[in-house]
Amino acid sequence: MGTKIQINSLKALEQLLHANPEVEMEIRRSVLKEYERKHILPSVEARVKLLAATEADALLGNTDYYGKLTLKKKFRDQIKTLVQKECDKEVRAMVKELVKEFAVAANVKEIVDMLVSASVMNKAKEEVQKKVDAAFGN
Repeated sequence: MGTKIQINSLKALEQLLHANPEVEMEIRRSVLKEYERKHILPSVEARVKLLAATEADALLGNTDYYGKLTLKKKFRDQIKTLVQKECDKEVRAMVKELVKEFAVAANVKEIVDMLVSASVMNKAKEEVQKKVDAAFGN
């Protein structure tokens, strides 16, 4: 806040105001600001808070003496629907990821099975070749 001036003489105030119109305008502005701060703003703030509370109660529900909010059925149903949609979306994403992982695992299993089969086949061929070589003296 700016400088505070106190003039106890009405005559001195009149002389000050008539001598300098800029000072008069500044004093008028200051008086209006102070009046606004003390009287208008608190009233407006109280009305806005009351209107906001009334609108919130109309849309959402009511609060009891202890501040506990009881939601209206329509609003509860809307929240429930939104939560269900989000949960469904998350579950679908998780299932999709699991399916991908299972597909990869199935491919890996097929590859491992093929490698094991190929390895067993090679080992069997080697053993057969050893027996054949041993039988024919090679």
